[in-house]
Amino acid sequence: MRILLAAAIGLPLLVGSAPARAGSDPQAAFARANEAYAAGEYRAAAEELQSLFEKGVVSSALLYDLGNAHAKDGRPGLAILAYERALSLAPRDPDILANLRQTRSGANLPEPERGRWQTIAASGTVDDWAWAAIAGVVLTCLALSRHALRIDEDRPPSRAVVATALVGLVGATTAAGLCLTRLEELDRSVLVAEAPALRVAPFETATISTELPSGLIVDVERRHDDFALVRTDDGQAGWMPAAGVGEILPR
Repeated sequence: MRILLAAAIGLPLLVGSAPARAGSDPQAAFARANEAYAAGEYRAAAEELQSLFEKGVVSSALLYDLGNAHAKDGRPGLAILAYERALSLAPRDPDILANLRQTRSGANLPEPERGRWQTIAASGTVDDWAWAAIAGVVLTCLALSRHALRIDEDRPPSRAVVATALVGLVGATTAAGLCLTRLEELDRSVLVAEAPALRVAPFETATISTELPSGLIVDVERRHDDFALVRTDDGQAGWMPAAGVGEILPR
């Protein structure tokens, strides 16, 4: 596993970001995952990596390998969920993008439709756009402060000051909009059950209204006990066990 080896080398950085939650020996878990993957025991490898993720060891490399293990194990829903989570941290990584496309293609799933604005938003992380918005605000404030501190403050601001302030304001507004768009896209879920079926009511005995493919991205509209009401992009809606739905950004 190419990335797993790199992740194991960089382990101090990962553990350092969440020392209280990372578990007693993450390096041993990485080693076990590597051995299991090399031996073709993909489910065991995935379980080790999932355990690390749940203990707070989070990186695009770990999630990428988790997706690879699930894909090799024939579980496209869990693989797509892991890749989507990896992209939330490294949206331009070509390996993650390629494996996500390949997994969707192998499961006969369509690529999510995106407009130009959503495509731009998906090219950066939420943090990227948040920092860009902050930079725009700072630029605007600096430009206005420069004018306010002039001795001849009765004079109107120069064209340069106005232009700089406008550039900062437009940049901040645009980046904030892209940040919100990216958050909305990440506030979705993936069907991870092997045979997802929508029911007309939140009960195991309720009638099945339709069956959906594992790996499909959906919106969770609300929850009732252990069930979630999901809606697809083409408008199909129904209840299914909440355990069969994975949030891209887990709460």
